[in-house]
Amino acid sequence: MHNLLSLQALSQHPPPTCLSSALLLRLRWPPTCPPILPLRHSHSTSSTHVRLSNSSCSDLPSSLERSRRSRLTLTLKTKASMQAKEGNPSGTPVLQVASIEIPRRQMLRSSLGLSIWIFGMLSAEKSASAWFPANIDLTKVPSQPFDAADQRLRDAASIFEQALLTKQVEEEEKLWTKVINKYDKLDAVWVSDIISRAYGNRGNARSRQGKMEEALKDYDLSIALAPYAVDPVLNRGVALESLGRYVEAMADYEAVLCTDPKDPAAWNNLGNAKAALQQWDEALADYGRAVQLAPEYAFAAANYALALYQVGRENEAVRHFQSLLRKYPEFPDVRAALAVSLYAQGLTAEAENNWYRIEDGRHKDRNWIKNTRKWPPKLVYALESFLDVNSN
Repeated sequence: MHNLLSLQALSQHPPPTCLSSALLLRLRWPPTCPPILPLRHSHSTSSTHVRLSNSSCSDLPSSLERSRRSRLTLTLKTKASMQAKEGNPSGTPVLQVASIEIPRRQMLRSSLGLSIWIFGMLSAEKSASAWFPANIDLTKVPSQPFDAADQRLRDAASIFEQALLTKQVEEEEKLWTKVINKYDKLDAVWVSDIISRAYGNRGNARSRQGKMEEALKDYDLSIALAPYAVDPVLNRGVALESLGRYVEAMADYEAVLCTDPKDPAAWNNLGNAKAALQQWDEALADYGRAVQLAPEYAFAAANYALALYQVGRENEAVRHFQSLLRKYPEFPDVRAALAVSLYAQGLTAEAENNWYRIEDGRHKDRNWIKNTRKWPPKLVYALESFLDVNSN
């Protein structure tokens, strides 16, 4: 789905970088799948949330990577009301090139979905990329829209559009590389911003292919070129998290939150990193903050319920699982958690009824649950007990 802000409004009031746009992506959710976040818009770079074209809820993101898939948009304004004054009595519309504005499209990812997939691919991979702290500086946001009359910028916009529309991630990566190679040496005011977006988007494409070290380098370059951009910082955190570099990932999420304390994706992702470090009470608070800021953010709500179970609030966790499933019946991760929780409470029949409704076989894989999905230890133990009984 594509949803862009009015260019006229943007040209008059460029949005601040710190506003994250959660789902400006090509994403088609199954009707019963939970939404991640409502569409938001930002002038920050795209990080992520990368494009998802998943067909089932099981692969949707829980920790969010925001996609800095920026889209260049050129518009032509019709100024018919000024025709008489400009000596055009015939009534023929006068077309005038408007300034270019570039809504950045962002997205979210981490513990479920992209992160889950990345964690599964890279659990044994060692990361060697040097890390530097992000210092997001909103005072450096470009204050003026770029000139759409620049043919080179129009050409770049065309390549951006191709990259956003392609369905093959390998082809998308090539198109972002094309933008970088073709325009990074130009002397124009828009170059650093456009190239930053291209690096951020290429990082997203590479992360979806498991090229995490290359993705990290792209995010680093994106951050350096656009120190005002929030999304590449959040997305770098997701990549670091997938490589097990949780402390550095936390620093990136916290940098985002210093800029925008009301960013639910950053709160959710921060909770994921803390959970990986077994800091469950703090993770619970972070998930709770994400849900408070975005009640419709279903994966943060699922993470919150899982953390409740881990800290000993099992009955509350069960109520949260049940509430989520009333809204999203085909949410396999939550249904599996509910089934296991009910079994631990001695409600065997109800537990099995829920368990047999799960079509995603990965929830029967102890290794996947523990090391890829990263359920809390107490729930993993309950799952193992449930599977041991049902295997006999």
